[in-house]
Amino acid sequence: MPNVGRPTSSLNNGSRPTSSHERVNNASAAAAAAANRRRESIRERGREMITADKMLIARKRRAQSATTKYPKSDILSLKCIFDEYDFDGSGTLSRQELTQALRRRKLEATSWSAKSKAKTLAQRQAQAGIFLVDFAESLFEVLDSNSDEQVDFAELLRILYPLATAAELRTMIEWATPPKTDRQREQEEADQAEEDRMRVLRAMFAAYDRDGDGKVSITEFRMAMLDHENWDEVEDLFEQYDANGNGEVDFAEFCAIVSMEEPADEP
Repeated sequence: MPNVGRPTSSLNNGSRPTSSHERVNNASAAAAAAANRRRESIRERGREMITADKMLIARKRRAQSATTKYPKSDILSLKCIFDEYDFDGSGTLSRQELTQALRRRKLEATSWSAKSKAKTLAQRQAQAGIFLVDFAESLFEVLDSNSDEQVDFAELLRILYPLATAAELRTMIEWATPPKTDRQREQEEADQAEEDRMRVLRAMFAAYDRDGDGKVSITEFRMAMLDHENWDEVEDLFEQYDANGNGEVDFAEFCAIVSMEEPADEP
């Protein structure tokens, strides 16, 4: 008789019944995959928020740098006076330059007072015998905020515009700074490259100079070349470095040899 009403075994269709252990594993894998998708979604959202914040900060900085409550004409006029005081064109004022410039102003004011009856501020000060040059030392101390015996234009701006923000000060300095020429930029790049090269050479030299006395002895040189199999070559190499034959290699001798060994730039 046919098995009426009996459940048909899953074996009849050729599939294996799923065990409870497998169901648990499948559920765990699905949950882990879902958790990974959520974490990745959170990370992506975080990256989007960070990017948006960076763009907002950049826009704010550009807006701040583009606007200032101080007239550009005033800053440029101040820079002209600063350059007039900067006799040697170094970009900074020394104590002597400030005193000399203020003394010249005093002479000009006294000559105006003698020739004219007009009562400008400078002429009234001249008649009263009041001149900034009389306070040159104190004035320089105030302007020289970092006490390096030089006053640059940024220091002057910070004194005259104490309420200016950092962004406004940067803008004012940019106004007063002429754009660099291609030659100046190339020179700066060359100077930076040379500075980087010398930093590498000093680090290399320090690796040989074990006692830090600024010279490499034959013993120190041998210690640095311990992995070299041919000691005769080590001796010959040291003699090449020791240009003056005093048994020691100083930094200048080291640089001379290393520079000769550097490959030439491709044309």
